[in-house]
Amino acid sequence: MQAMASEDDVDILERLYDYHLALVANSGLSEDSFKSTQESARDNFEDIVAAKRPWIGNTKEDRLNNEISNYKQDWQEIFGWDLDDPKAMKVWREESKRNAKGEYDRQQSIAQEAIDKVTRIEEARERVKERRRLANQR
Repeated sequence: MQAMASEDDVDILERLYDYHLALVANSGLSEDSFKSTQESARDNFEDIVAAKRPWIGNTKEDRLNNEISNYKQDWQEIFGWDLDDPKAMKVWREESKRNAKGEYDRQQSIAQEAIDKVTRIEEARERVKERRRLANQR
């Protein structure tokens, strides 16, 4: 009985999704109506997927929680620390700030070197002009 109800729900959702797609295809929609219909269609599509794949979560909140959980597991696996660990988070933030400051200082140094190089070139051009002017006066 549950499987039949679920199939009926999927059928209804698919028809609703088709309806929303038809609305979105209507060029007479205002921008706000288009965005609203587009969001409804996306929600319907996610509900269709959820009905066909119940293991990802039945509600939008369930799916979001599953996605967050998967993200946290991936983070733990890649970076080696838990996002919910306040001490590790504090260390990471401090390290990120130090890295950002170091990168900012490095970029400033590169920019200053470029400015200094242009300044030296301009000064050399001025010296050459002055030497030519003096040579032409002789």
